[in-house]
Amino acid sequence: MNKKLNSVGWFEIYVEDMDRAKKFYEAMLDLKLEKLPIPEGMPGEM
Repeated sequence: MNKKLNSVGWFEIYVEDMDRAKKFYEAMLDLKLEKLPIPEGMPGEM
């Protein structure tokens, strides 16, 4: 039997209080979130 996995590779959640959201998701996911660098050639912050 061939099982296919449907995993999420990327998603964005817009928040007003980034520090609060980061603390919440780090606790819920039990991992440390880190800021990704802006890809070369992309203007400013995304």
